[in-house]
Amino acid sequence: MTGTVSTKHPDYLDRVDEWALMRDCARGETAVKAAGERYLPMPSGFRVQEDGGAKMFEAYQTRAQFSEILAPTIRGMIGVIHRTEVQIDMPPAMQGLWERATADGLPLEALHRRITAELLLTGRYGLLADAASEGSDLPWLAGYTTEALINWSLSLSRDFFVLDESGLSRDGFSWKQHKAYRVLRLDEGRYSVEKYDGEEQEGEPV
Repeated sequence: MTGTVSTKHPDYLDRVDEWALMRDCARGETAVKAAGERYLPMPSGFRVQEDGGAKMFEAYQTRAQFSEILAPTIRGMIGVIHRTEVQIDMPPAMQGLWERATADGLPLEALHRRITAELLLTGRYGLLADAASEGSDLPWLAGYTTEALINWSLSLSRDFFVLDESGLSRDGFSWKQHKAYRVLRLDEGRYSVEKYDGEEQEGEPV
């Protein structure tokens, strides 16, 4: 086996800059300017200054304006799409999902809105449905942004996915970035899950 669990699919690498652009545009002028020269290159004449043009570029960037159109447009489209409440028929045993559909407590209707927002913004959103082996009769749902689905199978059976579950982890009063991954496999009809702490696998597949 070549590569590591954090290896990205070629199509992912081809699109990741587009997703970053869309997210920065949706966040607005502050995010666009925070990206520095990524979206607003420094004019060549600035660099001849003693400070490399830092002060002139700061003033240049401050005067620049970014039309914040994307986020209001997406919010408006979400409103149009969801102006009528979605009708979902579920058996009585699954009614609890209406109030708590995800592990972070998101109601089902709010999850539906989140999915719509992500599809409008990046064109892709992952939804993982699973069930606990014990302790609960309800399935659980987990949503993954397009950036979190980093690798997948090219076969029609879609028997391999890698999900980036990295995020902030609290250590006492401080926070640090923690790398974690989930690998989903379907091998001859048998579904298994592998969890990784950084690049190291945790335990055996389940």
